[in-house]
Amino acid sequence: MPGLPPGVSPILADSAPRGLAESPSLAPSQVESAPATDAAPLFDALLTPNDSGTRHGRVIFAAVVAAYAAITLTAWLWLGAWPMAAYGLVVAAFVGWSLLGDAHRRRQSERIQVWPDRTRVEQTDSAGRTAVSDWQTPWLRVTVEPNGSAGPRLTLGSHGRRITVGAFLTVEERQALADVLKRELARASNRLSDAWPVPTPAGLPDAALPLPK
Repeated sequence: MPGLPPGVSPILADSAPRGLAESPSLAPSQVESAPATDAAPLFDALLTPNDSGTRHGRVIFAAVVAAYAAITLTAWLWLGAWPMAAYGLVVAAFVGWSLLGDAHRRRQSERIQVWPDRTRVEQTDSAGRTAVSDWQTPWLRVTVEPNGSAGPRLTLGSHGRRITVGAFLTVEERQALADVLKRELARASNRLSDAWPVPTPAGLPDAALPLPK
């Protein structure tokens, strides 16, 4: 999907309702009465933290660090240098803590799905807990707020509710994501307006309709 920042991965979905694809014998009346959740979203993106490493590379790095720590610790103990052995243990513990923290950071993800009538945001934190929030697409607003040295903060809000999205992205990626979300929300809202046109009284031209006050 053009315009998405590097930290955002589009999720391609079939434009036909999943219920129709899985049940070819479904009658048209049944398809029309199916809930909106059966339809593929107009926009579906997965946000993940930037990660330049690979699983294979991290395993090799951890193995090298563990082997180095074991060899140096054995050498210091054999020489009777207890302070150096303790120092080696502290360094090994710090490296292990850093690797564990990086693994928790990579658990974070956010998925944003946009339909004409609603928008769903699924957020998974570093502990693996997932929170899901649903919003009305026509009323949802994208805001980029200044946040000091951390860069702008991207928020979604409507009717007094607000959440922050893309906090683990870079400043440039957050700004690009904000532009994409504004465009996709406007497109989805227009799709909903086209699906529910305002009726015109019979025999009365559009220009003669009273303007709302």
